[in-house]
Amino acid sequence: MSSLSTNDDNERLDFPPAEILDALLEVAIDASKRAGDIILGNACGAEVSERKANNRDLLTLIDPLCEKVCRAFFSCDELFDSLYNLLQL
Repeated sequence: MSSLSTNDDNERLDFPPAEILDALLEVAIDASKRAGDIILGNACGAEVSERKANNRDLLTLIDPLCEKVCRAFFSCDELFDSLYNLLQL
């Protein structure tokens, strides 16, 4: 494990090895590409389902679909399978 010193009484944060971090990055990239496909598939526009803090902060019907795809990529089973395949464990 790699570690990083912080300013708080030399407390150390432990990080997974670089190959694990690289594999997680690959999973994140795959998830974002899949979400991007959903967005591009609805490029002609999406109905606004909710306004949040102000008129510029919109939630469309596409947003929850993209979130669902990203969450699926990082669910335990999907993440394990992706890491297993990427690292060839």
